[in-house]
Amino acid sequence: MIKNYLRVACRNLLKHKGYSFINILGLATGMAVVMLIGLWIHDELSANKHHKNYASIYQVMMHQTFDGHRGSQTALPYPIGEELKSKFPDFKAVAMCDWGSEHSLVYNEKKISKNGHFIGEDAISMFSFNILAGDKNPLREPYSIVLTDETAKILFGTENPIGRLVKLDNATNLKVTAVVQKQPRNSSLSFDYLIPWSLQEAIYSYIKQYHKTNWGNNSWQAFVQLNTKASYESVNAKVKNVVIAHFTDENTHKSIKPEVFIHPMAKWRLYSDFENGKNTGGFIRYVRMFGLLGIIVLIIA
Repeated sequence: MIKNYLRVACRNLLKHKGYSFINILGLATGMAVVMLIGLWIHDELSANKHHKNYASIYQVMMHQTFDGHRGSQTALPYPIGEELKSKFPDFKAVAMCDWGSEHSLVYNEKKISKNGHFIGEDAISMFSFNILAGDKNPLREPYSIVLTDETAKILFGTENPIGRLVKLDNATNLKVTAVVQKQPRNSSLSFDYLIPWSLQEAIYSYIKQYHKTNWGNNSWQAFVQLNTKASYESVNAKVKNVVIAHFTDENTHKSIKPEVFIHPMAKWRLYSDFENGKNTGGFIRYVRMFGLLGIIVLIIA
């Protein structure tokens, strides 16, 4: 029976070659488009899920009011990290972080320019970076540097980089304490190297002079990991007034009414938009749009 169906089908295909070619090409093209859309959607939905602590990692954010408009931002004051770490036991880990920038890394005669972050030492365990070689807590030394495997290979080739000295911006010697696996492309936190957060105070005098106790300058990021018994709602209520508590009545910044909150890693990629202090979605609208487009293309094909 099946052989007869196949025989008849083949005859029809050969009899109407042009029509068959158009139909098969249309079906193949449609299926290819749907597969590409599906792969892209999967990549977006799986962003950051390689982190073992995916469900308990949050970014600290803040609502502020300017000219009657309530905005939301990831930029925070420098001293908030120490405040969160010392006064809120609900946090298992706290890591301050800059926005990342390119610096030169020099080893012997080799000099490269790579993008990296000044970041708190808790970040290594919080983000569960895969340490391929070296210290399991590699950022505890102030003059240290963590390289990705890709950066280490460029600088050192087949030589063991652990313990070697790399010169940052041709000025500061840093010891390589670990090599970690490079983050996937869909990771929110990407880098070629990591440097201890505290090193900023040692090499940039303006940090200690102007920002260490300044609660009015929002120029840094903060990431936290919640303890297993801590809840998102209760922590948000506790940290709400962390910043405004450091403003005096005379401080002109009081009018902006800063309100601190935490934003879960599960929403970093696709739900990053806020309007009047409320999360309104984000890139998820494009994921849904392309998902619907894929379904339509498949039906047509």
